[in-house]
Amino acid sequence: MADLGAPRLLLLFTNIVCLAKSETSAAAPQCSYSVRAIRFGFQFKMTSFPTGRYTISVGEEGSPTTDKIVNIPSSNKNPTHEIQRLKPCTEYEHKVALLDNNGTEIFCSGSGGKAKTLSMNEQDITNSPCIPGYVCYQSGWNISSSVSAPNRTEQFRDGTFGFKLAEDDICSNFTVSFYQDNCSNSSFNLTRYIPADHINPNEMNQTKHNRLPAEIETKLPPNCKNLSIEYTCSESGKVGESIQLSNLEPFTDYSCTGLIKNNNVSINKITPAVQLNVTCDFTITPSNIYENESLAVGWWETTSEKCGAVLPNLEKLSYKCTFQEIDGDAKVHGKTARQPRGGLCKTYELKRYTKYIIEVYVVYNNKNASQGLKLRAQTNPGVPDKVQQLKVHLIKHNVIRVTCSPPVGGFKGPKKIYIVRLIGDREVKKTAECRFEIGDLSYRTSYTVQVVAFNGVFESEAETANVSTRYNDKALSGILIFILIILIIILVALRLAVFIKKRKKSKNVTKEEVVLTSRAKAYI
Repeated sequence: MADLGAPRLLLLFTNIVCLAKSETSAAAPQCSYSVRAIRFGFQFKMTSFPTGRYTISVGEEGSPTTDKIVNIPSSNKNPTHEIQRLKPCTEYEHKVALLDNNGTEIFCSGSGGKAKTLSMNEQDITNSPCIPGYVCYQSGWNISSSVSAPNRTEQFRDGTFGFKLAEDDICSNFTVSFYQDNCSNSSFNLTRYIPADHINPNEMNQTKHNRLPAEIETKLPPNCKNLSIEYTCSESGKVGESIQLSNLEPFTDYSCTGLIKNNNVSINKITPAVQLNVTCDFTITPSNIYENESLAVGWWETTSEKCGAVLPNLEKLSYKCTFQEIDGDAKVHGKTARQPRGGLCKTYELKRYTKYIIEVYVVYNNKNASQGLKLRAQTNPGVPDKVQQLKVHLIKHNVIRVTCSPPVGGFKGPKKIYIVRLIGDREVKKTAECRFEIGDLSYRTSYTVQVVAFNGVFESEAETANVSTRYNDKALSGILIFILIILIIILVALRLAVFIKKRKKSKNVTKEEVVLTSRAKAYI
């Protein structure tokens, strides 16, 4: 196939060679044709032709050619062929060649000539259906170089040209200019109104906001004053349920699409799906704590920057609170309740004057929905239990010893003080250890001993025991000693009296002996 894009000199040289061949070959068939400009291109009419295969070529100088291969049978008495979709008001070189059995081209008379196409008018351009976001025209002309539009131009099949619309083009007049440099009527404009149904939803800018009530901000063409978008959503895994955008819940996966409406009437345009899952940023702030001997109640306020507007309406919102002794492992779960601005937690199971780690969580649909509030606190002092194993021993006749064990639940307060009272007598205090010795009691007297645990704030209920002292052993000893002394004195006195009596008797005997002796001597 010859190339009409080759230089003109080469084309003329080819024609000369073909003519020379036809002159030197008497058997070579002769062909000729004529060309006339028609709407959208040229019409080729064969005036002299043998039966065979022909190529009809048209091309601008220096540009690719448009080729058409036709078969002309002998029965065709007046064969004509058209080549269309050419540029208007454009000069083309043309040629027709007969293809022999070897595929060699034998150029027909008239090849190498030039012809100019007709001018284009408005009737040659028609509106054409188009993809969303474009406005399209169709023509039998090749208007790729004869059109001017404000936006990018794309050529489609069947002579259709599309012009990409900008946002400002929707709901306004869109003008395309067609120009012909080599024609008297050099240009004309086509203006058409672009309705809202030319919107391409896939190119709309949709911005989702991570807050409730849920909101999707969509940029609509500024010239469309009556456009609106109605969004509906479906929860992931639940087919067939349609939920309004204003009714979405937090911590849930949704897929939302918008139906575009004009004056509240659908234009059958749906936006691409937007995936939504609003994560509420719950913040818990302690507000008050109340305690009495057996009950502890804590209040807190709940806020959320993203979901604060819908907090009162979140029916699946709840709370969880736990108390754990700092030195222990077991957790106490409090009973929670929602309040208008937050929640409360109460329990009857806390120990008095005990340090706890308190944790409060926001729960949504039975799942933790926040990092939670974690703080340390100490319960107020409480009333201690009674002391255990109270024992009272009489260690001397008027001295007692008191011992006991600490209360079962501890002192429940800042101090550990044992107080011992002798009813109607005295009060003795001692700290840290329940071990007392109380002396100087009355002899042979019954006493009631009371012991209480005191924590600096509260006293426990008293534990009591009874005890009786014995007689005064010191006084009895004195009496016995006195009696013994008296007895000793008496014995000594008796012995002394006996001694004296014996001594007197002895003296009398001696005197008698002296008298007898004297008498005896006298007789002698």
